[in-house]
Amino acid sequence: MAQHKAWGTDAALAVARALIGDKLANTRTFMRRNRVDEDDVDDATLTRMARLAADTRAVQDAAHLLALEGEGAKRGWAALSSMLAHSGEAFAMKGRTRRPPRDASNAMISYLSGMLTRECTLAATTAGLDPFLGVYHTPHHGRPSMALDLMEPFRPLLVDSVVLGVVRRGEVKPAGFVSLGHAVSMDKATKKALAVAWERRLLEKVKHPLFGYQVTYRQVLTIHARLLARTLTGELSEMPSFRTR
Repeated sequence: MAQHKAWGTDAALAVARALIGDKLANTRTFMRRNRVDEDDVDDATLTRMARLAADTRAVQDAAHLLALEGEGAKRGWAALSSMLAHSGEAFAMKGRTRRPPRDASNAMISYLSGMLTRECTLAATTAGLDPFLGVYHTPHHGRPSMALDLMEPFRPLLVDSVVLGVVRRGEVKPAGFVSLGHAVSMDKATKKALAVAWERRLLEKVKHPLFGYQVTYRQVLTIHARLLARTLTGELSEMPSFRTR
């Protein structure tokens, strides 16, 4: 009930600011940790990403927040494409394409984004939230907007990290991708390799910044959904942050 009352209010915007701020900060961390050289990510880009994350705290409307996220996403995709290209031109991205994905890396990102959406839909439902009504993503029929909101801070930590990891470790090969017109899809072996890497990442443990104990990333998603619910009901004064260093 609190979730539905919060829709379109300053309370919802405050949660959205926290989620997108975390996404931008975690994208910056991903860039800094994984860049090979300054052709991937230069120091000016890292400084700009930090500024974008900080600026989310002061936005007064969803349109401004969307603009900050959009700039950060554009920089993030460019950096990821450059990192992937070190493993072969077959994995370089020509921008972010979804329906359909038009290259191998976009195909993997879309596949794992779907898996993260399912994890976050389950986490939101378990926390008592309506997975179809978000605080940031606009509602559309059949669209799990709350799950899409919840997953924002974790896209670089889970989806981008797994894609870069399987490419760098040679767990997927260019031959495992099939082009049909403008669309690129994966064969069964490639999907299996990606699913194994995904599950491995979800079971990795990380120290929770709020509670200080070790939890798996899958548990982090459930915890974050519960914290979001407690924020909307007023039990917490602000949405707790989840950022890695």
